Amino acid sequence: MALAAVLCGAEDCTDMADFARAKLGFLQQVVKLENGPPSHDTFSRVFRRLAPEPFKAAFAKFTATFSGALKGVVAIDGKALRGAYDVLPQGHQQLAGQRDDGGLPGSRAALRHPRDEPAAERGIRLM
Repeated sequence: MALAAVLCGAEDCTDMADFARAKLGFLQQVVKLENGPPSHDTFSRVFRRLAPEPFKAAFAKFTATFSGALKGVVAIDGKALRGAYDVLPQGHQQLAGQRDDGGLPGSRAALRHPRDEPAAERGIRLM
């Protein structure tokens, strides 16, 4: 959960707790959260109790296994659209993806808010 939050822009335990609350419906499909989403105190407590060297070894093994399962590369690029104020709402953003492994040439997703980015990325990765 913390990794997903960080990949979506979380910078501290408060951001991780905010992410867990915002994505509770999705997270409950993956993990039992009988007491609701973890608080920032829970994330802090977990990270304080981790032994650095064993965590480093386990995380390195996880990332190596995860990256080995990936096929090809999807380049993702986000842009804030400017100069179209009369057509699009202010702050409108767009996310674009491009595969280099012979897949579809590309895909785009419109974002109404920067926090919509993870959902748009998932859609682009399915191309």
